[in-house]
Amino acid sequence: MLAGRYRLDSIAEKRDLKKQRMVLPSVLPCAAFATEEPAAPWAVEITDVCKSFRRGSTSIPVLRGVNLQVQRGECVLLVGPSGSGKSTLLSILGCILEPDSGQVALLGNAVRPSDLVALRRSRIGFVFQGLRLVRGLTSLDNVCVPTMIRGDDPASSRVHAEKLLREVGLGDCIHARVEQLSAGQCQRVALARALVNDPDLILADEPTAALDVQSGQQVMQVLRQLIATRCKTAIIVTHDPRIVQESDKIYAIEEGRLEMRSRRGAKL
Repeated sequence: MLAGRYRLDSIAEKRDLKKQRMVLPSVLPCAAFATEEPAAPWAVEITDVCKSFRRGSTSIPVLRGVNLQVQRGECVLLVGPSGSGKSTLLSILGCILEPDSGQVALLGNAVRPSDLVALRRSRIGFVFQGLRLVRGLTSLDNVCVPTMIRGDDPASSRVHAEKLLREVGLGDCIHARVEQLSAGQCQRVALARALVNDPDLILADEPTAALDVQSGQQVMQVLRQLIATRCKTAIIVTHDPRIVQESDKIYAIEEGRLEMRSRRGAKL
């Protein structure tokens, strides 16, 4: 073999190769075989995050050196007593609050202050505690609200929103006003709204708190299905032990410190 090409020893070999329609591979320099670094596996990675709030002249620490890594496609629960820092952590992950110190990376990229608005609008979907649906609007109109804020085409947005409402089991309620829906149905509208901008990360604050057992389980099953079929990642703040079986990991936060409590299938 010569550098950069193959050497054939006879005309007969050339003819044989032509008949078999073989393609002779090029000999590439070693540098051509270098591969790019694999994409970071973490949907969320935070390192040594701290956050305090001021009350008068006093600084109240809420998060104390929190570390968390969540893989793409995982459903993670955050549990802990009221005032432990769960919602503050969720707000930092949702680019609503900035940490006082530490590093936050979403989808493999470090979060900068200039990124916050774009990430909230396009890469993160929120299911708020209390849902924050707009009374007087239909399910469809509520789901379309984030697309209106982003300035998307109204016609295509409504088609996409209708598809999402059918996926979450509300095909018969697309044009119903939200005050005509049950609590479980409203929660599904909120899920569809969280997904309408096709985010990579879904953040939910107490999504089953106001639901009965059956409705809560149905909402979580819908969320798990959406995570699987759309390859999303979900982080859920909850006090509800009924939804533990639908999670991959459970983290407990107390006095501003975070630790893993269990993996999928374990009990609180």
